[in-house]
Parts: sequence; structure tokens; C-alpha cells
Amino acid sequence: MVASSGDSIFLPRGMVHAFRNDGPETLRLILTFVPAGVEQFFEEVLEPVTERNVVPPPPTKKLVERLLATGPKYGITFVLPE
Repeated sequence: MVASSGDSIFLPRGMVHAFRNDGPETLRLILTFVPAGVEQFFEEVLEPVTERNVVPPPPTKKLVERLLATGPKYGITFVLPE
């Protein structure tokens, strides 16, 4: 699925998905999770943003390990590329 500025997409629970920005500009998106609770996963695994305009660094092996280890606690399963 390709989405453009202003589009909305609904992903039902359990759907395997990924996000990718193929454009030249920085991507900004708003995610809404229903029911609430999964935001605790992000708070546990990721570092807080201190400056809004800084591009995040690429994922490290340590981050991927934290994602994989913490995901099941929140009902999240990661499907890694083969």
C-alpha cells in the first residue's frame, strides 16, 4: 500500500506490516493504537526524543535485541527478513 500526505490507513490487529519512506523528505506519521497500552512498549524499548528535527540513528544490534526480547511482553511478534 502506498500512502501520501494526509492519507489514513487501518491495520487490523495481527497484520504483518512495515513502514518505509521512499521519498526524499523526512516522513512524519501519527500512529493510534486501540486499545491503548502498546505505547508502554515504545517507552520501555526506545530512547526519548530530545530534539524534534534530529534524524534518528539507524537501528543498532542492541536495539533490535531489545525489540525482540520485549515484544512478546506486549503481544508483539517481529517477522524478520530472511
